[in-house]
Parts: sequence; C-alpha cells; structure tokens
Amino acid sequence: NVVICLDMEKVRKLLEDMLGIVSFPIVSKEVCKIQGFSDLQAALAGLSKHCSHALVVTWGDKGAGMWLADGISELTFSNDKLQKIDDHTFTCDAHKVDDIVDSCGAGDCFTAGFLYCASHLDRTLLPESVALACKLAASKLGHPGMTVDPSVLNF
Repeated sequence: NVVICLDMEKVRKLLEDMLGIVSFPIVSKEVCKIQGFSDLQAALAGLSKHCSHALVVTWGDKGAGMWLADGISELTFSNDKLQKIDDHTFTCDAHKVDDIVDSCGAGDCFTAGFLYCASHLDRTLLPESVALACKLAASKLGHPGMTVDPSVLNF
C-alpha cells in the first residue's frame, strides 16, 4: 500500500479529481478560496466529499484541520489547541506569533512537520501531527530563512 501526499498550494484545475486519488492531500487556504470556501470548516466539509481517505486544510493564522474517512473516534486529543468538529473532522488553532519576521516557507514547514509526525507516530496520534505542524509553521514565522527553534520538535 503506497501512501501519497500532495501539497496543493496553487492547484486550480482538476482539484476534485486529485483529492480522490491522494492519501493525504494538503490544501492551502488560497486554493480553498479559489474553490469558493470562506473558512476552514466549510473547506473541510466541502472538499472532503471528493476524498477517499483523508484531507488536511491549512488556513494560515486560523490554524489547520483534518478530515478522516474512517472517523476520529479512536484518535487521541491531548493538545488544548485541538477541537473535534464532528465524527470525521477536527481542527487545530494556530499558534500566536507576536513578530512575523519571514513567512516564506511556513507552509513547507507545516507539510514537513505533518509528514514527519504522521509517518513516525501511531495513527491514533494524527491530531498531534497536525498540532506539531501548526507549531512548526508558527516557529518558522519568527525566524529569517529556514531556521526554526529545535525545541518545537519535542513531542
């Protein structure tokens, strides 16, 4: 079984077709807005109809969310930034950043953090993967270039 992740930051055409064949599509706020969604929860609800396994949506300073086809009932929610929305969906609040130094690469940090955790942790800890990815992206915002605080990776 091959797991495929696709980071959709600028995709405009064939979005629905790609969502159905990718294991972990990660869709940005910008793509969601092009598709007509005005907020994170609406994007998760609308785009998940085209997904066969999972969906991750990033929404900048509002955080991120995840939808899972087989539900979230057995998942662990130990982080206070995580909220269950329904039987298949949860969101994670963004971490507050007082001084944004450089936003270039923050989305890439989110994706890297999510994929690292999702591939190293038990499936029940997928919410923690999203939480750590949000924390890593926020940490990147406070530093120039691709420097992040190494303590962020403690989980």
